[in-house]
Amino acid sequence: KIVMVQTSKGRLYRSTDGGDKWTDITDQLKPSSSASLANIVVEQISKSQADSKVAAVVGTRKNHFVTKDGGVTWRPLRQDSTIHTFMFHKTRPQWALLSTWTPSCEVKKYGAKAGTAKDGSSPCNHVLYLTKDLGKTFQLVSSYVVQFSWG
Repeated sequence: KIVMVQTSKGRLYRSTDGGDKWTDITDQLKPSSSASLANIVVEQISKSQADSKVAAVVGTRKNHFVTKDGGVTWRPLRQDSTIHTFMFHKTRPQWALLSTWTPSCEVKKYGAKAGTAKDGSSPCNHVLYLTKDLGKTFQLVSSYVVQFSWG
């Protein structure tokens, strides 16, 4: 049985024998851009209820990953935002909802130079996206989202 856990320090461990032996697989998560070469810190793991080998990892610095083979291989998730929540569909393993904050929210939190594209002049809001292909593409569902779940 494959088990994956996230530590309090943001490391990702995987066991293929139900938890008797563990391997740190955090370094297998490779950022999609060279601008993010810093170490990946895992903030969240989401496992598909529809397929036990499908999982997503939400990381720091907009580095997010998905696996279809129980964590043997990982590919970057095509989402260039800080993910707040990632939620798989209960019966369709390729489908997921994810929520992010608009760039203005991050500006208000982390600061930015006035006059830049992300200077906080646009409204800060929570945005919901849908993927039907395990994070290769995303469709905007709604802005100004407070709560969401699969029906």
